[in-house]
Amino acid sequence: MVVLSWIKKKEPWNTFVGNRVKEIRDLTNIDDWRHVPGEVNPADLATRCCDWSDLLQSKWWEGPGWLYNDEESWPCSEVSETPDEAFLERRKTVVTNLATGNEVRFGDRFLYFSSYKKIPRMTAYVLRFCNNIKRNSPKLINSLSCEEIQKAEETLIKIMQSEWPSEIREKYKDTIQFFEENGILKVQTRLILSQDPEDFTYPTVLPDHPILERLVLHTHRSLMHAGVLTTLAELREKFWIPKGRRVVKAILRQCIKCKRLTAGKVNLDPAPLPPDRIHRVAAFQITGADLAGPLSLRGGSKAWMVLFTCAAVHLELVSSLSTESFMQALRRFWARRGRGSTLYTDNGTNFVAAANALKSLDWDFIQAECSLMKIKWLFSPPSAPWYGGFGERMVRSIKELLRKCLGKACVTYEEMLTLLSDCE
Repeated sequence: MVVLSWIKKKEPWNTFVGNRVKEIRDLTNIDDWRHVPGEVNPADLATRCCDWSDLLQSKWWEGPGWLYNDEESWPCSEVSETPDEAFLERRKTVVTNLATGNEVRFGDRFLYFSSYKKIPRMTAYVLRFCNNIKRNSPKLINSLSCEEIQKAEETLIKIMQSEWPSEIREKYKDTIQFFEENGILKVQTRLILSQDPEDFTYPTVLPDHPILERLVLHTHRSLMHAGVLTTLAELREKFWIPKGRRVVKAILRQCIKCKRLTAGKVNLDPAPLPPDRIHRVAAFQITGADLAGPLSLRGGSKAWMVLFTCAAVHLELVSSLSTESFMQALRRFWARRGRGSTLYTDNGTNFVAAANALKSLDWDFIQAECSLMKIKWLFSPPSAPWYGGFGERMVRSIKELLRKCLGKACVTYEEMLTLLSDCE
């Protein structure tokens, strides 16, 4: 009857009983569960001592006699009253009242100021007001003096130290020697015999506080956004900060300018190679052309180098930047390497220094001549030298070879042509 009460009644049972009852309710229909009296319940034999001879003659093998009848004639016993034993597994409800209070520190009021320079001035004006309302004190109406600012800073230090928890201070009692001077807590260092300033020998204790956060950021900005070690070294000239390196490092992470300038670069996925870079074609079938120079020759003349490249390199030397000279170099290239189908080049506007000289080439005429030969001519976009990056890198390699071979020597046109062939 107790178990049937657990199943029938929807009560907040204890964890073990509640989990078992939930599983039974999920897997079965609670209306199918009925009560069997103990005198006809064969399951009681498994929980009570029984002799083997009695077991052979028991109902363990057949069950109650009414099981042989129709289901309508089975005894129907509803749970009319829950036994007291069932309520022993009922979950107890405990009501707890918790009162919380939001304690506001006096130092939290300084969070209103974003800059440390405003905090001492505001405190100095408050102290001046307190002085001026006194009956017999002299009235101060001029600009703030250095003495007033210094007194305000001492007042701020006392506020910070008064809100330092005593249990944290006790942790340093065995390793740090504290003493008070004019109501300000200081630290006695091992440099008391040195000739250093008193603030450095006996630094003032500055615990973790909103005012300290503003002071660290102010020192950091005054040092041109220096790092943690430089900022901490400047503060240690006058103050002792518990766990100083950790505190300063955490505060400097809030510097927006440093965070913006030291942010990691965005790594973009590499773009797929263009089709002309990956198609399997004959050498110089798809070619990139580039002009480099001028190259100084003997006698004061100049020459320019024309680079044709795919995976291989072909070099030509021209004596001028005229359209005829470039077309002759292009014809020599086609005669030796075969006429290709596509030619990439820049239009001379990618480099400011060579822009005026390269404008003398009649690119429209060159493109028209190539169109008659069924050659596709493609120009790189203006101000985008990375479109011809492979050719630009080849030009640099050729210039390095020429610089190492020639040095400061001036050669003739034929000698330069020979050197270009060697470099090729």
